Amino acid sequence: MHAREQIRQALLPYLQVAAFGPRVYPSRVRAVDPARLGGPCLLVACGDELIASGPGEPSALQQRTLEIILRIVAKADLPNLDQQLAEALLQLEQALVAAGSLGGRLPAGLLPVSVQAGIDESLEMPLGTLQLICHVSYSVYADAPDRII
Repeated sequence: MHAREQIRQALLPYLQVAAFGPRVYPSRVRAVDPARLGGPCLLVACGDELIASGPGEPSALQQRTLEIILRIVAKADLPNLDQQLAEALLQLEQALVAAGSLGGRLPAGLLPVSVQAGIDESLEMPLGTLQLICHVSYSVYADAPDRII
């Protein structure tokens, strides 16, 4: 399994906080049905990845910075939508601090870099969203992108 997927999978257990309950999904494209949404849910995806390589040898060390996208989704017709999203974000950020280095796998841990708010009006019932973007740095050898160093 590629290192980026290992990181995403290692992060999931830390994100099972009260705001989401069992509604944490490792997917960027999971369709969220507002009519069946019992509370805020969290979509966890890997985004872009920057790679800095050493000399062009097969065993060259690569420094990588992976974007982790944590997208909170809730029904937009709630009278307290902003409050619900803010509470979910608070719990999410606290969970990331508790996750730390993911059991020593990532010495630097996850670094939050931005929060993006929005309304998804592409469905019959609009959804409110907050997206927390984090960066995580790690190293691999070019010929072994499945082994985090």
